[in-house]
Amino acid sequence: MPKFFISLFIVVLLAVAVFGVYRLQASVDEIKENEYPQHHKTMS
Repeated sequence: MPKFFISLFIVVLLAVAVFGVYRLQASVDEIKENEYPQHHKTMS
């Protein structure tokens, strides 16, 4: 397998992983805001 395809695969994998983590963090923040609105306000 050529190195170009290997590096391309790694870059795509990293992009998907970063995007997945970002999406996960966004939904976690949303859930926290919905469950504990008062707690969120005191922290900020």
